[in-house]
Amino acid sequence: MPDDVSEERRTLIRSYGGDVVLTPGEAKMGGANAAAQEALSKTENAVILGQNFFLEKRLLVFYRGNVVEAEYTDIRKAVKSTDRKGNPVMELHVGSMIANCPCASKGQAQRFAAFLRKKNPKIELVNIVDEGQGTLESIYNPSGK
Repeated sequence: MPDDVSEERRTLIRSYGGDVVLTPGEAKMGGANAAAQEALSKTENAVILGQNFFLEKRLLVFYRGNVVEAEYTDIRKAVKSTDRKGNPVMELHVGSMIANCPCASKGQAQRFAAFLRKKNPKIELVNIVDEGQGTLESIYNPSGK
């Protein structure tokens, strides 16, 4: 995150067990996102969709300016919708909050749904069919290799 963010936000990330990596403030969120993508490339079994982080056993979602940790079994419903530009978005209903997860394509949304279904067989999927291997790797890489 940019080094000019508040100490409160840094403390929040640490309280969820996250490591705070600071990037130059003048690079804004673009610099932070580049650092996150670099870290992702070095982290096995992790995916970033929008501002949400999906790990093998749990997820961290950005909701109303806060990072919220949840288990996959906490997601009761996933709804595929579209943003203003027509791009697919998965809305995850976790308790009383809805976290938006932008997807690059309908296929990626379907692979993401398959991953969610594998983690939580009771999840209600709306406007989406789960297709694919149901692994984190397959969300970005359809062949899973």
